[in-house]
Amino acid sequence: MKNSYLPFLFVFGFAFSACNNSTTTNTPTTENVVIDTSEIVKQYIPETKPKGMVLSQKDIVMNDAVVISNDFYNNLKNQTYTGANKYMHPDALSITSVTQWTEIYKKAQTSKGRLGFVTMYDYGVKTNLESVNGKGDYAELIFDAQYKDGNMREKLTFFRKDSTESLKILAYQYDEIVANIFVTEIFR
Repeated sequence: MKNSYLPFLFVFGFAFSACNNSTTTNTPTTENVVIDTSEIVKQYIPETKPKGMVLSQKDIVMNDAVVISNDFYNNLKNQTYTGANKYMHPDALSITSVTQWTEIYKKAQTSKGRLGFVTMYDYGVKTNLESVNGKGDYAELIFDAQYKDGNMREKLTFFRKDSTESLKILAYQYDEIVANIFVTEIFR
């Protein structure tokens, strides 16, 4: 990872005491993600943005991607898959149904146990990019996800056609082999 991305790394904190408790049941918890509020991260948290600070289009896309990722992973942690699915882009849903997305999430938790927490590892953002889904704003966020019985590297890819549209998840990918999940070079 390039040093220029180190200032933007932060932790989505998930309480994982349930993962280590042998008496834990499968009842979903309602614990929320706690974002590290170091000075560097504050630019991506709207309520802590310094007064008068104007964010670039790239920063706005990144901010939206962080906010969505936060809630997306909270929903996965709590096994509220309909909550995770609300962030899926219509283009993603035209290829993979909501039921199939739910099965993808469940497969990760079946193989590795309950989700504990995720740490953002890397990211890439491009605005006004021409790609397969058309011209628009794209972002990729890479996470190290800690599950009860092992770790996985995961990637969320986001897309919106223009600034009047909400950013949505275009793809979700995970793998135990960390080298298999990386930011696509075009986003660097």
